[in-house]
Amino acid sequence: TTLTALGASTYTWSPAIGLSATTGSVVDATPLVTTTYTVTGNNNGCTATATADINIDPTPTLVLSPDVTICAGDMTNLTAGGVGANSYQWSPATGLSATTGTSVDATPAASITYTVTAIGNVCNFSGTIDVTVNPYPVINVTPASATICEGETQTFTASNANTYVWSPATGLSATNVAVVDASPLTTTTYQVIGSNAGCNDTLDVTLTINPIPTTTVSPDVTICSGTTTPLVAAGAATYVWTPTTGLSSGTNPNVTATPATTTTYTVTGTSNNCSSTVDVTVTVNPTPTIGILPLTYSYCEGGSIDLEAYGADTYVWSPATGLSATTGINVTANPTVTTTYTITGTSLGCVDDETVTVTVYPNPLVDFSASDTVGCKPLCIDFTNNSTISSGNIVSYFWTLGDGNSTTATSFNHCYSDTGTYTVELTASSDQNCVTKLTKTDYITVHPLPVSNFSFTPPTASILDPTIQFTDQSNGATQWYWYFGDGDSINNLITTPEHIYPTTQQGTYTARLLVVNQFGCTDEITHDVVITPVVTLYIPNAFSPNSNRHNDTFYAYGEGIAEFEMAIFNRWGEYIFRSQDINKGWDGTYNGLEVPNDCLLYTSDAADE
Repeated sequence: TTLTALGASTYTWSPAIGLSATTGSVVDATPLVTTTYTVTGNNNGCTATATADINIDPTPTLVLSPDVTICAGDMTNLTAGGVGANSYQWSPATGLSATTGTSVDATPAASITYTVTAIGNVCNFSGTIDVTVNPYPVINVTPASATICEGETQTFTASNANTYVWSPATGLSATNVAVVDASPLTTTTYQVIGSNAGCNDTLDVTLTINPIPTTTVSPDVTICSGTTTPLVAAGAATYVWTPTTGLSSGTNPNVTATPATTTTYTVTGTSNNCSSTVDVTVTVNPTPTIGILPLTYSYCEGGSIDLEAYGADTYVWSPATGLSATTGINVTANPTVTTTYTITGTSLGCVDDETVTVTVYPNPLVDFSASDTVGCKPLCIDFTNNSTISSGNIVSYFWTLGDGNSTTATSFNHCYSDTGTYTVELTASSDQNCVTKLTKTDYITVHPLPVSNFSFTPPTASILDPTIQFTDQSNGATQWYWYFGDGDSINNLITTPEHIYPTTQQGTYTARLLVVNQFGCTDEITHDVVITPVVTLYIPNAFSPNSNRHNDTFYAYGEGIAEFEMAIFNRWGEYIFRSQDINKGWDGTYNGLEVPNDCLLYTSDAADE
């Protein structure tokens, strides 16, 4: 309603509710309820007021559901409400569940505008609701499904919609675009919702994740040139080895590697078309070639040899027997028997063995014996060489006898002429120039001899008084043994014995004195003791050779006669008998014939002892 004021210059309206303005002569009043408006006119400071009553018959208020967009075939609920309406009418009826009421369900086949009229007591009020019907999209995803390996990415492309929403978001590069990259950790089914103006289509796409095999291989290994090592791959279904140089196979899980140089092998393991690779390095160290110095390894028993190894970094020697050390470049070997040593040389873990035989030539086993080692001078000894050698031959000997003499004889006799002790040495040399010397210190002892001598009185005795007094004159004697030459002796400590020789036997007796000193050495001396006879000679002057066994032989007899000679002559001075044996007489014949009785001549010579 338009209200107009007159009669003043300016105007002020109140209350302001429902007014288009609060000043001016003309205002529009649209109160919702009956309202009395007051207008104050001012003209040069003078004011006046007037009122105008506006009675309102209330028009129903209408509150409608907002315009809505649905998808073809979908239903939407539409509502009407407000104040002052007694009922509500809906038109057109197309797609409505009812044409009256505060709430209806609308399922239009196409976009449509519904008019809703609120009917009051006097006034009515209408409003509209636009229902936009959009078609459903039929979306497509390429590829429809896929299989990839863990860690890979699969691209999916959706089409036939305006917008897209992918879920779950796990592993997706985006969730609201048509083209996404998917890289989930496990097999995942993605749902993609395609929308055209709020109408959706849903499609599931499954991305299968095959695990990447955990390919394992033997650890890095170091080998020596010319040797092999096994390499074992695991964790996959099939395998490919590269490079194949030095491998027994390029596809087996278990291979033997014999590379000539250090090589890194890559093994690719595959399961379900998914692969992983792993490297293994075979380090090839050169095998050392060791040698031993010197080039000859022999010595005589009891000696030693210095050995030096070369060609490696470290060395181990075995067996330990006879070695100064079991490790190191230089060792001294002194085994007692021929021994073969193994030298193991190592460089960078690679080993070479060498053997060396140390030949131990036996030394002569020198020994000798003597027929006597203690004796009296001159001491003559048979030296016997008892030396032996276990192998080979003894080719020479050298003796030093301690008295300035030496010899190369094997066994021999030697006489020591001087008193003293003597050290004897025997040196034996083998055909391998092995030398052994045996020294027997003070081996030979030569004791001095006593000097035997004695005197006796009287110098000559007769059988009438054959008593002799002996007196020792020896030097160095401790024992005396007297032998008087007549079978009698005294073996005691008497130094001045007296001896009576037989009174019936004149002659010369050899008296001997054997003396012994404290070493058992002896000396002896002899002196002749003369016992003179009392000499008698008896010669008959006749005999009777008549074979009656009485006085048939002419012979002389006597005492003390040592020498005798008798000759018989005939009267003409011819020899008819001669004898130098006092016990051999004449039987009275000459040339086998009896000599006639006659006077004959004889001569006889006799001498005492």
